[in-house]
Amino acid sequence: MNSERGQALPLALLALAAGMLLIVPFANHIGGNLLASRIYGQVMNEQYSCDAGVEHAIWNLTNGGLASQLPDPGDSTTYQLDGTVNGVAPTITVTAMAPSGNGSYIYALQGNAKKSFWKYDITGDTWTSMADAPDNVAEGGALTCDGSYIYTLQGNAKKSFWKYDITGDTWTSMADAPGKVSGGGALAYTCASEVITNYEIVSTAGDTATHAVVSIGGETVSILSWQIE
Repeated sequence: MNSERGQALPLALLALAAGMLLIVPFANHIGGNLLASRIYGQVMNEQYSCDAGVEHAIWNLTNGGLASQLPDPGDSTTYQLDGTVNGVAPTITVTAMAPSGNGSYIYALQGNAKKSFWKYDITGDTWTSMADAPDNVAEGGALTCDGSYIYTLQGNAKKSFWKYDITGDTWTSMADAPGKVSGGGALAYTCASEVITNYEIVSTAGDTATHAVVSIGGETVSILSWQIE
């Protein structure tokens, strides 16, 4: 009997040691999962809060009068929501963006019975020769733009009317004007009543931020980019 008891004690100690080897990693695993879950939950709360901040800025630009506070490119304002979203109050920065793309250039016809057509870079103060007009342009030659294409009267006592593709640097002949155009010829584009402006919105909550660029004209909103950082 004493021999069996003597054998049982080492076996019990071995079983206890084996149990500790299993329990400690298991406990660490459970603890790690709980910590990761809490961190994930916090990140998601911050992300939802950031997105809500961007949506608030868009509403503020279209309905709240924020756009009137940012009349010029580069104008910026930062504010914080009065309340919280998922327990977090996002900080929002809205910046009116500088002109980009076609809005940074001026296009010009040489006239004087020449075909030359040029692009002027406002920022760089430089001129670039573009594809020549389809024919010589003289008195009455005129340009107007709808934001994507430039429309041109040849003038020079001709009916010719052309469309210039800004992206492709190409010309297309359109339907002739009803009569010959000469001195005094002019073009005008009927602009939309609402000015379209791009804004950069950065909404920050904790260690998370949402960066968005939106194009707004009146109450019409186009999302150009939306990124979680």
